[in-house]
Amino acid sequence: MINIVGPVYPICPVFKKNQDLDLIKTKKYISYLLKRGAKNLMITAGTSRINLLSDVELSNLNKLVAEECSKSKRISITSNHIYGDLKKTKKFINESIKFKAKAIMIYFSERYYNDKQIINFFKEIDRICKNKIIFLIHAFQLRNENPNKKKFISIPKNVFESLIKMKSFGGIKEEFNDNKLRIKLIKKYKKKMNIITAGSSMRSYLKLCKYGLKSYLTSVGSFNPKIEEDFFDYLFNKKNQKKAKELAFKFEPFFEDNKYLGWHLTMRTVLSILKIMPKYERKPLVHASNKVFKKFEKKSKKLKSYK
Repeated sequence: MINIVGPVYPICPVFKKNQDLDLIKTKKYISYLLKRGAKNLMITAGTSRINLLSDVELSNLNKLVAEECSKSKRISITSNHIYGDLKKTKKFINESIKFKAKAIMIYFSERYYNDKQIINFFKEIDRICKNKIIFLIHAFQLRNENPNKKKFISIPKNVFESLIKMKSFGGIKEEFNDNKLRIKLIKKYKKKMNIITAGSSMRSYLKLCKYGLKSYLTSVGSFNPKIEEDFFDYLFNKKNQKKAKELAFKFEPFFEDNKYLGWHLTMRTVLSILKIMPKYERKPLVHASNKVFKKFEKKSKKLKSYK
């Protein structure tokens, strides 16, 4: 099993003005992250706009991330499509093996009926991976189809107990939005699987590292990786909580807590202001207005000055 340690960078694909996927500029963004210290790159449902990509486009994006990370000996995590059956997922797994990705994120695109349904599905995934690639799970609350029960359900304990016995299972991107469950999972499984938390990035990691968490999804590191790489080094390696806290609260609150845009559009807006990529999105997603751009300009420019 691979050991994912440190900030994990979700890849935001670049679009042209005509909404075509721009792989050349996406490659430049990946290079930008790697040259500034990023060690773990991931294709993921929201940031990577997978719902807006065709199968071919997602394959090309997976290939790009895997190949660029391989050159730098960094960890690449590709993804299956968020829409589609097992046959389609098998195609993405086999491609990712060919691309020499270190792991693939599996998005379970069905509702919850029972534990056996999920366990059997991931047993099939484990069989397809053949121990040639690690699979991670995008762990979020599933729509519960059992009558007279809660409308949404987190992956049950029984499922995790089965998963950790699978040879190719490597961990989760945890997005249950339940802090008690999050801490429980970290305490119980930190030595048995990789857990990448999503949500408030550095500030959340300040609270969770004491339980043994080793990785989390970045926020402002997507604009300047050195901020979060230094933060992680201060906290995880040097045990300097004061310095780590200073960095987290200097750079993170405005961007994560802003009242103008959700995170995915905030990310594109700031990357555009910093001239790392153009502002264009693919419809039905639309980029921020000029008025909103102006609200981010002053704070954004301070990000790039950190060295």
